[in-house]
Order: sequence, then structure tokens, then C-alpha cells
Amino acid sequence: MSPKWVKETLLDGHNNGKPYLIVEAGWGPAEATGYDKGHIPGALRALAYLADIWAQQGITKDKEVSFYCGTGWRSSLAWLAAYVMGWERIKNYDGSWYYWSMGPEKALNPVIDEYPNLP
Repeated sequence: MSPKWVKETLLDGHNNGKPYLIVEAGWGPAEATGYDKGHIPGALRALAYLADIWAQQGITKDKEVSFYCGTGWRSSLAWLAAYVMGWERIKNYDGSWYYWSMGPEKALNPVIDEYPNLP
């Protein structure tokens, strides 16, 4: 990807009619990441939308929230995003699914293979 490609694809609309988004993924307030000093026209700010996406699934800052993934490193990114957004009641399950499904207490830990009904 180059500045020329971004300009032609995003700004000039030459993406073969397909939608194209560019997302500014800075962690922190706009003034800390430089977003307030300037950004690519049309760029979306990831953190500005993340809380809305989570809220659609009932994940809100007024609740105690624990993040998990396979081992804990990807969930640490979700934890970091919540922390940067000012969430205070958050945890990262270190070891995550690996410890849950393979650890010494695995026989005591329930496992399901279906997805919850999400809006």
C-alpha cells in the first residue's frame, strides 16, 4: 500500500465499485495520537466505534468485563482498548481458552459449542 494507492482508491473512488474503509487505529485520545492535528480524509477512528459495536452485544463499561481468547494475548488488545476508553471494571483472562480447556481443572470447566443469540 502506498500513499498514491490510498489516494486513488479512497479519495478518488477507484476501487472497482467496492466499499473501502481506512481506519485510524491509534490508541488513546485524539490529541495523544495526533488525530486532532490531521488525518486522512474519510478515515474512521477505531476506538470511536468500538464501544458502539460492543454495546450492541451488551458489552458496556458499567459492567464487570473479562476478555479472553486462545491464550490471552489477543484479548489483551481488547483489554487495552477498554482501558484507553476509560473502562475501570475490566480484566484479561491470562491463559484464556488454553487454561480453561486444557488446564488441571478442565473436567470442572463447562464447554459449549454454540453461539449465543446476538442482536
